[in-house]
Amino acid sequence: MSLGHKHLLVRGGDFPKSQMAGSDPAICIFGASIKSTLSSISVRASSLNNLDTVTIKIESKRSQIWLFLLPSVQLLQSTPENRRDLVITKGVDMPYITVGQENSGPIELYFEDHGEGQPVLLIHGWPLNGASWEKQTMALLQQGYRVITYDRRGFGRSAKPVIGYDYDTFASDLRQVIEQLDLENVVLVGFSMGTGEVTRYLGKYGSEKISKAVMIGVIPPYLLKTADNPTGVDQKVFDEIKENLLKDRPAYMKQFLTNFYNFKKLEGKRVSEEALLASWNVAVQASYFAAVKCVDSWLTDFRADLKAFDIPTLIMHGDADQILPIKSSGEPLSKLLKNARYVEIKDGPHGVLVTHAEEINKELLSFLGPAPKEFKKAQVLSESRPQFQ
Repeated sequence: MSLGHKHLLVRGGDFPKSQMAGSDPAICIFGASIKSTLSSISVRASSLNNLDTVTIKIESKRSQIWLFLLPSVQLLQSTPENRRDLVITKGVDMPYITVGQENSGPIELYFEDHGEGQPVLLIHGWPLNGASWEKQTMALLQQGYRVITYDRRGFGRSAKPVIGYDYDTFASDLRQVIEQLDLENVVLVGFSMGTGEVTRYLGKYGSEKISKAVMIGVIPPYLLKTADNPTGVDQKVFDEIKENLLKDRPAYMKQFLTNFYNFKKLEGKRVSEEALLASWNVAVQASYFAAVKCVDSWLTDFRADLKAFDIPTLIMHGDADQILPIKSSGEPLSKLLKNARYVEIKDGPHGVLVTHAEEINKELLSFLGPAPKEFKKAQVLSESRPQFQ
């Protein structure tokens, strides 16, 4: 497991973009904006490889300068007006799990791990990140569960390689999360694209470490229309999605998310313009390569994987889903997983985690039941909150 990077990152509104040479690890200084120029800046460290303390001497017109240390992430404030000597001390590492390698760099997944009790692992949809589960995370923590989220490769704060955008790799990444965090009796919960990870994981690795599965806004069993799958979606729809992403990705993301939330119908009732904008901001920060290549993965045939389902399963799908039509996804999946509990969310769009959070959480918590008491306390590996020193 990799719990962070060996680079020191300093950010501040006054910092000009520059890069300082130094011993490994390198010290990099970046500026979010340039409003004034620093008179001078110097960095002193006795041992960067075993970083304990770095003193930064800054001369600037501003009295307050904010610094972030990665992987430690400690927020510091400059000393009073007449002093500019700041000391950074090493803190808790940022949580990353290494799942592979691309050329000279590791492929790392950002994760968060909160609470204690039976672990519930939440797998997000396209083109968002693990933070899209915030309404479910709060409900699960209040119920006494340990909650783990992670950003899929290519999305959020995870690495953005140009390899591995297929469900065999996604399932392998999920397995790495489970194994490196030493999770047992896991409840796997997938939304949209994340339902593919749940399905392929169980198909490839079985349910030895999994107690229950929940799939919301599903992609399985098989989204593509073929001779033996007449209720699927035409290939041309997916070709057009890729074409639009390549032509103007930000514009397409706005269109996609408008339909994702059924925004024209539900604005001001179940979703705000600010929520739509927040989702768009996350979406456009995803890897351009991942955004396009993931479309091909949606056409994976999961029907063989479903034979491996031998655990209690809950399926939820909005009956007004404009992204994954219920007749091409939710309904056929419920027929193939006959022992699963199937719930249709009335008037639910694709983005039901936000628009119908109350209904989703009620069904989810009812299915999971009270959190078992016998689970050991979770190790705290999630990002520490920045603190002033």
